[in-house]
Amino acid sequence: FCLYFKRPVVRVFFGIVSFVLLACFLFTFSFLGWLSFLLASLCFVPFLLRQVKFPSWSWWKKGLVIALAVTFAGLFLWVIARKNFWGAFYPRYLYYRAAWELLVARPFGGHGWGTFGILERAFNSQITGLTAFVHNSYLQAWVEGGFLCFLGFVSLALLFVRRIRGLFASFTGTGGEFLALAIGWGLAAFFIDNLFSFTFIKPNIALYGWVMLAVFFAFDHKPGTSLREKKGLPFGSLGILVLCGLMGVVFVRLLGGFFFYHGAKYGPDARIYSKAMQGFSRAGRWDVWSPNISKAAGDLATRAFDMTKDPAYLRQAELQYLEALRRSPYSYAPCFLLGRVYQMLGQNEKSFAFALRARELSPAEFERDIERLRSYEEERRKREEASSPN
Repeated sequence: FCLYFKRPVVRVFFGIVSFVLLACFLFTFSFLGWLSFLLASLCFVPFLLRQVKFPSWSWWKKGLVIALAVTFAGLFLWVIARKNFWGAFYPRYLYYRAAWELLVARPFGGHGWGTFGILERAFNSQITGLTAFVHNSYLQAWVEGGFLCFLGFVSLALLFVRRIRGLFASFTGTGGEFLALAIGWGLAAFFIDNLFSFTFIKPNIALYGWVMLAVFFAFDHKPGTSLREKKGLPFGSLGILVLCGLMGVVFVRLLGGFFFYHGAKYGPDARIYSKAMQGFSRAGRWDVWSPNISKAAGDLATRAFDMTKDPAYLRQAELQYLEALRRSPYSYAPCFLLGRVYQMLGQNEKSFAFALRARELSPAEFERDIERLRSYEEERRKREEASSPN
């Protein structure tokens, strides 16, 4: 945008915005994110400097660019010095090892979209290895969607590289081409980052990348032509309907999240239990996919029982955890918590059955939670002994 607009005031404004955004990006301490950005910059910055005739700039402009580059290089080295690389790479080793085992088992058909977080538990006995994402979008597409899905992601990346090469070859310095170059620069980092992350496939994160990808491909990269100069919409009325539908889904999920928050903020206080449950109930009607809402409502009912010792709250917790399992049958937490609820209700057979199911789903999480329960029971026993007059 600094090069797209001609007015000096606007250029200065976008220059300041760029500096602030890059600084915010750096202070996320995401080493792999910054590494992806720097690798993409190795391709785009030299080309951009040639196009803007950097050697012919005045000395103070050159000095400003060099000072900014040195500043960010220093901050990047500072981030590296403060980063715990073992803490970042060892879990990924566990993820990749589990992904490889699953890939060997079904190399062509895949295991089904969204199943990695369930199936990888059989290969990871450590808490740090439990995740829903491989942290490599291309590999996860292969594991879950099969070889054709993986081929689709790779083909998209190769098509993007081809478009970038075409943009470099036909670049004439028009405003639309500068915008396409800027978007392509960010997307190049996006494609590289997905070798180490999951920004391609996690919906709330992937939204930015996919929208920018659509905008980038909307440019036809012909000299002197930009998206703003095109006539008509590329997909017509059908595209508008699909877009409105997607926006409606996003709105419904956001509305469900709002009511979820409204219920959760009342959680610790049993006196306004009804308000909290009302918020969870509304969230559940708007967001019919997520098991987290029912689980949170069950947690709230369990806390209300701890405060009041009223078994009616345990019955409500039972219903909520069963609803969470209905929405996500392979979810570990509702199974384990149902075992606890049935234990407090004195229904030992059901308690044992759900505890056994939880252990099958995630042995590592089960052992961790059992140890936490033992510690909690020991601390409660000590408190009761200390408060007893005898």
